[in-house]
Amino acid sequence: WESLNSPLLDVLTVKYIITSATIDLPKFNQVWQGEGVSVYENLGVAPRAYTLPLTATAVSPDPYATLQTNDPRQFVVVDDRDWAGTVEVPIPDLQPPESGTLTPAAINTYTNIQLAADADVTEPSWLVVGDSFFPGWKAYVRPYNAPESEETEVPIFRVNGNFRGVLLEPGHWTVRMRYSPVSFQLGALASFMGGI
Repeated sequence: WESLNSPLLDVLTVKYIITSATIDLPKFNQVWQGEGVSVYENLGVAPRAYTLPLTATAVSPDPYATLQTNDPRQFVVVDDRDWAGTVEVPIPDLQPPESGTLTPAAINTYTNIQLAADADVTEPSWLVVGDSFFPGWKAYVRPYNAPESEETEVPIFRVNGNFRGVLLEPGHWTVRMRYSPVSFQLGALASFMGGI
C-alpha cells in the first residue's frame, strides 16, 4: 500500500492499476470490476510533461535517497555529478530547494523517437518529461511557433532518478527531443553507402 501512495508512482505516469485486491485509498477510483479483477484510476497521476521552477532543484550526491524526502511532483532532484560543470548556476545558489507547483506542458508530437512539447514559463524552470533518460536523446529549444531553423540544442539531464529534464529561460517555448544515438547515425550511413 505504501508504494501505491508514493508520489513516485504518480510521476511514473501510472494512470491505472489492475488488481484482484480492493484498493481503499483516496487517490484511487474504481472504474471497472468483473470476474475477480478491478481497475482503479489514479487521480493523482502527474502529466507526461510538466514544468517546475528552477528554485525547486535539489542537487544531491544520492538522488534516490533525496527522493525519499522530496516529492518529485514539487521538486526536481538532480545528481550533483550530472550538474557540476554543465550548468552556469552554482550549486550553493540552489540550496535549500523550495517546493514548487507543477504546471502541465502541452505535448504536440509523441512517437518512439521524437517528442515535442510547448511550455510557457515566467521564471527559469525545468521541463520534466516522464519518459526514461537514456544516452542518445538530444533536445532542441525554440520560441513557440518559430520554425525548426531557430532551434538551439540544449543538454538533457537525468532528473528524479530516471526521467529527462531540460532547463528553460522565461518565455513560451517549444522543446523537441529526438532519439539520435551515434550507432543509429552510423547504421544509416552504412545503409546509404551500401545502397550506393
